Amino acid sequence: MMSPRRVPSNAASPDYGRGSPKRPGGRRVLWFVLVITSALFGLARRVHLSIGMKNGPASWDQPILEWMVAHRTPELNQLVTGFTNLGSTPGMATIAVIAVALLMWRSRSWWPLILVVVTAAGSLTLTSVLKQSVGRSRPPHGEAVPPYESSPSFPSGHTLNASAIIAVIAYLMVLQLRSTLAKAATITGLSLFIFLMGVSRNYLGLHWFTDVLAGWMIGLGWAALVMLIHYLVVVRGRHLPWRW
Repeated sequence: MMSPRRVPSNAASPDYGRGSPKRPGGRRVLWFVLVITSALFGLARRVHLSIGMKNGPASWDQPILEWMVAHRTPELNQLVTGFTNLGSTPGMATIAVIAVALLMWRSRSWWPLILVVVTAAGSLTLTSVLKQSVGRSRPPHGEAVPPYESSPSFPSGHTLNASAIIAVIAYLMVLQLRSTLAKAATITGLSLFIFLMGVSRNYLGLHWFTDVLAGWMIGLGWAALVMLIHYLVVVRGRHLPWRW
């Protein structure tokens, strides 16, 4: 009688979940993400070039800010200020630490820590380099809600960093979840967080609309690159499992 074939103990799946995800063709995923990423960075460059022009996205900045100012209330100002603080460096660091700890505990893998650290380092670097290279002034203090900020305005750092980090956290969560409903709820909820973070910066008059728009595009574009590399190397390629 033949003994059953034994599966090597080190063949643990690096998919973070308790079941293998459906894996579409790697070539299609690669091209799709590359096209999306190129489009996002291309649009962000277009937004940057429109600054100072009488047409293009930057021409919407003042009308949109005036609309925001006209719809402010003291209660809403306080609520939005509390929310936007979640996108600050201490706020995002706290969110990232909690999310990474939970993801690592569930997956028994170091990859959530690696991906979030790489994403955060890249997004912070992009924010710093772009702010210093563009040097755009923020909206006047008369149209902003205190406390005021003095760093260059383009792109919105809160928006860029929240977009990148939260998108990667959503990706890692979806890899672990098995229910389609849970995956949809996760994507919807975290997408809403990213959207509202950008809106909060514009509402408070701390950034122009195009600063926020570029923050969304650059942050999501960077997150897409990180997710693509992880998908091809770990999820699809099943290399470097880094589990305990």
